[in-house]
Amino acid sequence: MGTRKQYPATMKVKIVLEILKEEKSIPQIASTYGIHPSILNRWKNAAVEKLPSSTDDTKRRDYTKAEYEKNIQDLYTEIGRLTTELAWLKKEWLLSSVKISAWIWWNGITWNRVPLLRFQAHHR
Repeated sequence: MGTRKQYPATMKVKIVLEILKEEKSIPQIASTYGIHPSILNRWKNAAVEKLPSSTDDTKRRDYTKAEYEKNIQDLYTEIGRLTTELAWLKKEWLLSSVKISAWIWWNGITWNRVPLLRFQAHHR
């Protein structure tokens, strides 16, 4: 019985990264390096399985109840601000349209004398 060939970790990493890039198929990569495709598949699967566990758990943010409630309160504050802003814009738009209508009426302008307004009204 022969001994198994040992591959350095750096070589395995290089080959697995090449596999994950998906620029070449696994059989093409296997023929390039002279390694059986099933071994490459085994290396790829092992790397993919270990990938999620290799992330730094300290960087993951676990929300406490206080942080969660603060985020909810911030969102409600933002909703209130936007609602108020929308109401103000609607009021200003209504006031400006009333002022324009009053100005048109006061100056005795009719639709015949304002061709641009008539054009806009027909092409909405």
